[in-house]
Amino acid sequence: MSEYNPIDFWNIRAIVEPELEAPGVLQANLATWIRKWGRPDDVFLDVGPGTGRIYIYLNRRGLVDPHNYAACDIASEYARLYQRRTGLYCQVWDGQSIPCRPAMFSWVLLFSVLLHVPPDDIARVLAECARVSSRYVFVSTYTGTAQGLEPYCFAHDCPPLFKRAGLRVLEFADFPEEQQGQWVLERE
Repeated sequence: MSEYNPIDFWNIRAIVEPELEAPGVLQANLATWIRKWGRPDDVFLDVGPGTGRIYIYLNRRGLVDPHNYAACDIASEYARLYQRRTGLYCQVWDGQSIPCRPAMFSWVLLFSVLLHVPPDDIARVLAECARVSSRYVFVSTYTGTAQGLEPYCFAHDCPPLFKRAGLRVLEFADFPEEQQGQWVLERE
């Protein structure tokens, strides 16, 4: 693979290999945390929602209201698939600045997204997520080593990045079998 261009890569990937991952322990943990930390009037932003698997999972459990759930993706093809699968609009963003007002969302969800953000862009993406969140940022991401990763995958040392973005850890769960960690982060 030549140089990784996230927008081009994910638009092609959406056409060739759209993700339709089955629910599992990672989604169940997110649901548990929304029950614990959430409020009935919470407003969600799903960053990089793919085909809508997280929205569908949470909606089927009565944890999100479709009127209070928004999504944005850098890939217009995934935005199209998301809308077709969920019936909800997915805004396409440039990967630089989330096109939303500051503190607009109670929860910003990044589910298996940071793994695909290049190191040069990771601080900015997290800062944007913190900017549009009024309370929480949820992150589920790869916690393994960088060795053997595909060219479109990156291992990040997340806790210092969270702190730099003005986010403090409320809860952390480690899922070694999935090589994933999950955090509920709160704006400082």
